[in-house]
Amino acid sequence: MDNNMKFRQEGFPCQILIRCPQEAIRRMRQLPLSRTLYITDIGHFPEAVSHRVVRENGATGHIFIYCTAGEGWCEVGGVRQTIRPEQAILIPEGAKHAYGTERDRFWKIYWIHFSGTESMDVLSMLEDTGNDNLIQLPQKELILTAFEECLRWVYHGYTDASLVAMSGALSKFLGLVCESARSPTLKARAVQERIRANLEYMRENINNSLSLSELANQTRLSIPHYCTMFKKCHGITPMMMFTRLKIQRACELLHYTSLSIRQIAEEVGYADPYHFSRNFKKTMGVSPGYYRDSEIVELS
Repeated sequence: MDNNMKFRQEGFPCQILIRCPQEAIRRMRQLPLSRTLYITDIGHFPEAVSHRVVRENGATGHIFIYCTAGEGWCEVGGVRQTIRPEQAILIPEGAKHAYGTERDRFWKIYWIHFSGTESMDVLSMLEDTGNDNLIQLPQKELILTAFEECLRWVYHGYTDASLVAMSGALSKFLGLVCESARSPTLKARAVQERIRANLEYMRENINNSLSLSELANQTRLSIPHYCTMFKKCHGITPMMMFTRLKIQRACELLHYTSLSIRQIAEEVGYADPYHFSRNFKKTMGVSPGYYRDSEIVELS
């Protein structure tokens, strides 16, 4: 008993801990624009020393905890993991769990409890970015800025407009977490960064015709490994992305210039204007000429 008394669940210096009123949560469950994803609790512990939380029956929502200093641990489903700076942990709704620090040790954490009709889908996306629910988040400033926006709307009040804005801020925050997530291992992170840089290489070569082998060589990966990692990182295959970037640029040229279709095809790396037109229609659903004409009508 004496050992357990040395740990605390909350009550740390300068802490922020906000639990949304039940009335506000009921209203968020009703509003079409907030019921998909909403905050139930949010907080920040700048220096949680001898911290411990144990929930035998789990929580009523999903929990996201982001560590920015110190070190802690989390145990979910019998798996215990160490949580270090720039790492986050996900705890699914209803899962038995415990987390905290070792005695007399501290961590600095930001946390959000969230729920909603689409929260399981969001949780699946977040889990896909991590390793056993552990997520590497090196872009600390971006994450914390988005967190502060969530906190600002929680402070703002509980009008319908504020509740919808709070839901939108949460969606933005969790989307940024998914986008910012990196692999826990240095080797895998290095590959991820080369894959992300590969996208910029594509943009720089919009007016060229690059083969799959050329794109893979730029990342120093084999073609199969490159294709697998690229799709995991960007959601589509490398050649589909390269085509999409070319067509996006073509749309800009159709909209803002008087260049002919043939000239635009050349500008985005197509020697054959018919090949360009086929790819344009496949991507945009209409021909380049129809797209330009509809833009003119729309603007007039």
